[in-house]
Amino acid sequence: MSENKVLIVDDEKAVCKVLQVQLRDAFDVVVATSGEAALEILDSDGPFFAVVSDYQMPGMDGIELLARVRDLYPDVIRVILTASTMFDAAVDAVNRNAIFRFVTKPCSGAELLPVLEAAQDQFRLEQAEKDVLNRTLQGSVNLLVDILSITHPEAFCFTSRTAKVIREMCDVTNSEQSWEIRMAALLCRLGFLSLDQDLATKLANGLQLTAAEEEILNGHPEIGGRLVGRIPRLEGVAEIISNQLMDHSDAPQFSEERWFEGVSMLQVASDFVKLSEEVSEPNALATMWEQQERYHPECLAALVESRQGKHSMEAVAIDVYQLREGMVLAENLLDRSNRLLIPKGREISQFLLERVKTYAGSSTGVMEPLYVFAPAKDEDEIKDEGEIRDEGGVDANHFVVTQ
Repeated sequence: MSENKVLIVDDEKAVCKVLQVQLRDAFDVVVATSGEAALEILDSDGPFFAVVSDYQMPGMDGIELLARVRDLYPDVIRVILTASTMFDAAVDAVNRNAIFRFVTKPCSGAELLPVLEAAQDQFRLEQAEKDVLNRTLQGSVNLLVDILSITHPEAFCFTSRTAKVIREMCDVTNSEQSWEIRMAALLCRLGFLSLDQDLATKLANGLQLTAAEEEILNGHPEIGGRLVGRIPRLEGVAEIISNQLMDHSDAPQFSEERWFEGVSMLQVASDFVKLSEEVSEPNALATMWEQQERYHPECLAALVESRQGKHSMEAVAIDVYQLREGMVLAENLLDRSNRLLIPKGREISQFLLERVKTYAGSSTGVMEPLYVFAPAKDEDEIKDEGEIRDEGGVDANHFVVTQ
């Protein structure tokens, strides 16, 4: 396990061997005799809860190594071994590189043991705090998404589709901040919560907006960004959301350059989703390519590449018993009294599948047929009992979702 595995680095093989033997009853000890070798081990044999490195080594010294460890593996606790004559330099290294402890040499396993036990406790504490923060963060985001799905199901459907497109684009670009961009896509229409019911109804029905209503609508990114910005660790996500309507010819100054990439990807994905509601996917891509000066070229290229070879999902009419995990509701799921049960755009999970079965067995039942986006590979299987919806509402050429 990572929380019992420690890497000791010293250019003296004898020192490594002695410490490995003396500490083997308490920890899983791995050794390296150079900074370069240590980085290779961290990459191939990790994770480790701590790295203990000698200060003075030929080539990459201990300070440089631990600085690299901090950048590459920020969760790893870092300890430096140094001669007493290097005390001032060691203290400076601790302050500059957030090193947990420094230990003077020569150092036996017995002397290093309590330091590693303290490092292990620190590692466990930080991991527990991170787990709590991550669960709190995810819970906050899930709550916001659920509120949006209930109050503005059309906006939720749009953000769900946009997030899927973003995920596939990030797979192409290997973006370092893919989770922030995906989060921004899920929350990009959170500002719709501020819209009054009349405006929301006009949007849902595709009615013409007045100039005043357009101005109100164009303010939703700023409102959404402010809401998201109140959640710890989502400052960058908030910045992406706030600038989603940015004009590339007059781009604002971002706090970090990477948020510009996030906004650019969100613009490409959201425009693609909007266009694919009106025309087929290939035509949507062709239209965007003709207007490529409006988009970041690398992001547009990532969209095009991400769509190649994808299996489309077509709107299919099915009965409740044909519903399966992975399908996406193309229309709101209603009971027989027209009460909304699950908004369109939701992907069917095991939990939702069981929920639908419960609804179907209740006194109010479920309005059938259900209209879902089914993977193309399942279409032939469904066609025997369902039918592709070819008139009214949504059809395969009108609204396309990919796996």
